Amino acid sequence: MRPYKDGQRTLLDVQTVIPLPEAEDYQVRIREKLRKERTSRSSGKDLTKFEIMIEGEPHGPLSKRQAIFLVVKRLSECGVSPKQIHEVLSWRKNGLWRVAEGDMNSEEFEEQLSHSASEGGLSFEPPRWFYADDQLIKSEGKTWAFTKMWGARTEEGIMSLLEAFPECDIEYRAIPR
Repeated sequence: MRPYKDGQRTLLDVQTVIPLPEAEDYQVRIREKLRKERTSRSSGKDLTKFEIMIEGEPHGPLSKRQAIFLVVKRLSECGVSPKQIHEVLSWRKNGLWRVAEGDMNSEEFEEQLSHSASEGGLSFEPPRWFYADDQLIKSEGKTWAFTKMWGARTEEGIMSLLEAFPECDIEYRAIPR
């Protein structure tokens, strides 16, 4: 505060010193970040990330869907079949895999499953599946796509798979957000 005399009157010039006027931009960004964090917490979303270690090499932090897919992909590379993975995750029922006969690329896979769905087969909504060329799993003369739809049981699924197939040298840790 700075006092000034104006004849008989004393005037005060009041300016904010702490925080500095230049810090206002920073404060606005901080308030916005806190608001977003409160919103995400109150929405009930589980924002846990995972680190997956394959033969001691860390991968992550990964989202739930990326983490469990990496585990499944590694298991398939170790010779674990999609059917064996399904047995461990049997609570997923028909929602774990979409499968097509033959060795296909992603375009052929999408075409066949979309056609099958239009004829009354299981639905195939592409954004819900890992089916890029490098994501498809080839096993038993078939092409398999793994689901992206994971919720509260992701960590349970990862733990179950690692317990069932310890020979594949995979470890994980959750990174809470």
